Amino acid sequence: MHERYGKWNSVYVRFRRWSEQGVWDALLETLVDDRQHMIDSTLVRGHSQAAGAEGDF
Repeated sequence: MHERYGKWNSVYVRFRRWSEQGVWDALLETLVDDRQHMIDSTLVRGHSQAAGAEGDF
């Protein structure tokens, strides 16, 4: 985990606390109510050159 997020244990404790308080459920419910959509990362594709492939344009 990147240093800017702090110690891993602190991040874990915060995540668990938010989970128990229903913060994540409320966030997702708000997104659904606002008609916003989340993008599953399995649907996102990078250009072949983003992975270092070479080729003609």
